[in-house]
Amino acid sequence: MAGLCSACQGDKRHFGRLSVMRNAVCSAECFQVSEVMASVSQYFYELAEEIPDDKWKDVAHHLGLKRAKVSAIDAENRYLKEKNMKTLEAWRLKNGRNATIPCLKRALHAAEVGWVADSVIDGND
Repeated sequence: MAGLCSACQGDKRHFGRLSVMRNAVCSAECFQVSEVMASVSQYFYELAEEIPDDKWKDVAHHLGLKRAKVSAIDAENRYLKEKNMKTLEAWRLKNGRNATIPCLKRALHAAEVGWVADSVIDGND
């Protein structure tokens, strides 16, 4: 579930109706996570168009996705752009507030597609 704090993560009973005990902490934390996710997500569409076919699995690996997750993304999505989007979204959901632009850029550079980060992320700043 995107944009949820650790208290909300995976707890459908908590989602949408914050408990009285955790209300203030949860609301602020959810907001912070949502803000971080929104800022990194703004680049996903362009990145998905630019990451080449022979590098998307390397990017997934450097983003820390498990081999089984990468295989599932590959099997469930026919087109490269979809695979790239699902990879980026899976990374963002897995890492929450730790899914930052600097982390994304490091992974792209490590996967030898730093030029994608440079043109898409740095080119839009």
